Amino acid sequence: MLETALFSDGEINKAAKVFIADTVGILTKIYSYADMAYVGGGFGKEGVHNVLEPAVFSIPLVIGPIYDKFEEAKDLVALNGCLVASDEILLFDHLNKLNNNEDYRLKMGEIAGSYIKKNIGATKIILNYIEQQLGDNS
Repeated sequence: MLETALFSDGEINKAAKVFIADTVGILTKIYSYADMAYVGGGFGKEGVHNVLEPAVFSIPLVIGPIYDKFEEAKDLVALNGCLVASDEILLFDHLNKLNNNEDYRLKMGEIAGSYIKKNIGATKIILNYIEQQLGDNS
């Protein structure tokens, strides 16, 4: 069993191999230190949380099966930058494979990071489109 550290414990065990961020608002600060990430929410009714945060740092992802409302998650799954676990056993299988196969883990992370880089500038494109539409209607 891997040693685990909970953020809420207050003191981080530096020997821990697993860090659980059981609080809100710190993920963007800690993803850059990760080798892989499980992004929660994919086993609940609302669906997976933000997959872009770890992808920015070229981190390979594992999510639960409820992600169909989120284009980024669907894209990353289709590109093989994100693995989907349908149950607890498959979740641990995916995490173990990523942990034990550095080449596989790095390749998945590279795919996730490339997805982010290819989609930079989307806000500008959308704003230009809206401005054109508003201009055409005035």
